[in-house]
Amino acid sequence: MGGIYISKEYQNRGIGAKAILFLEKEFPDVKCWRLHTPYKNYRNHHFYEKMGYVKIGETEPKEDKNGFFLFEYEKRIS
Repeated sequence: MGGIYISKEYQNRGIGAKAILFLEKEFPDVKCWRLHTPYKNYRNHHFYEKMGYVKIGETEPKEDKNGFFLFEYEKRIS
């Protein structure tokens, strides 16, 4: 699946949570969800953790991109 993005003017309205819950319900056979988010996007970190995701890793910082890297999150469904 590609990226999902909620425009700033629609954030904090529960749309992101509804999207995640919809995907989990629509694909009940998926037992492990993974995603990446920019390391400096602190609001995303809080949101994903609130939705049950756990940080499991980080990509290596890229010198050619000014040290930019991503955090990897995972949610296991039992």
